[in-house]
Parts: sequence; structure tokens; C-alpha cells
Amino acid sequence: MAKNSVTYFCGQPHICSPSSQILSTCSAIDKSRVSLLAPFDVSSAFDMVDHEILLKRLETSYGLQVIPLQWLRSYLSERTQIIVSGNSRTKWLPITMVVPQGSVLGSVVLIMYQF
Repeated sequence: MAKNSVTYFCGQPHICSPSSQILSTCSAIDKSRVSLLAPFDVSSAFDMVDHEILLKRLETSYGLQVIPLQWLRSYLSERTQIIVSGNSRTKWLPITMVVPQGSVLGSVVLIMYQF
């Protein structure tokens, strides 16, 4: 499970740990309130973001102009990856469809890409 995630109480988002989400859900059930706990792993969603589509969407849907777009293009470009398994390895390949995970910017960009 994720270290922290977003929970909605009365339609308002709150960031909290999975354990506090479970406790809140159990407490709501004990009080006979309608409750739903639906954990989702969206880590693979970060691997599905096409850089060019993302940059175009940020420009057209969110109105980002030249300098922020250049900064984001720089943040996303010239990244490479290699796959190693035992003694075998692939060549270094460019990454064109991944938003880096583990940063606030990566999460915000993923949300903007989806909506």
C-alpha cells in the first residue's frame, strides 16, 4: 500500500496514511454510516504518460506558456532506462512515456494529464 494517499471525507480530499484510512472506515461502519474503502494502485499510470501529449494538453487546456512548457520539457527529456536481469541487460533506451514518481511535480502533472 502507498505511504500516503488521498481520502475523501464529506466530498473533501484529505491526505492520510492507509492505516488511518482503514481506522476511519471502521469507525464509520461502527457508527452505521455508509462507508467505502477502495484502494487503488496508480503507480503504473505514471508509465503511461506520453510527453508530447502531456505538453500539448498543458498548453491548450491549462494555458501554460513558453517558459513553463520549456521547463517541463527539460524536466521530462533526455531520460533513459536500462533493464538488467541477472547477467543480461538491454541497451540504454530513451524514455518518452514516463512521468517520474516520488515527486510532487510528477503527481501534479499526472493529474493534469488525466483531467
